[in-house]
Amino acid sequence: MTKKEIKAFIALANTNVSYCQELKNEFHRQGKRVVRVIAKKLGLWPGTFDIRSNMAGIACSGEITLHAEKIYIQLGQSCFGPAMGFLYRRCNGRSDYCGCINRYMKWEELFDIDKAVEKFQKEMEN
Repeated sequence: MTKKEIKAFIALANTNVSYCQELKNEFHRQGKRVVRVIAKKLGLWPGTFDIRSNMAGIACSGEITLHAEKIYIQLGQSCFGPAMGFLYRRCNGRSDYCGCINRYMKWEELFDIDKAVEKFQKEMEN
């Protein structure tokens, strides 16, 4: 995924995609690509993580989730607006849906994907 593509996803993430199925579909398509890149940069092997896309209802973005043994990353637009960013947290296995402390990252932090992955790795080590 190129910097240009990541920048386009960040712009989309900062646009309200609810009530627009075309934008919502694109948010999920691009979001799945982003979490695949994150999984690869984290060194996760196929079969050791899940990627889920929940389109949810018309009034929200739904979410794209990367769920591995020690990390849970959920890309979705908050009802509080784009400034909230997206959620990530440490978890204890792929059947742990509550995890540890919720952390939030600004969408713009994904532009430096390697730095964002470093934060995810630190969370996995705690």
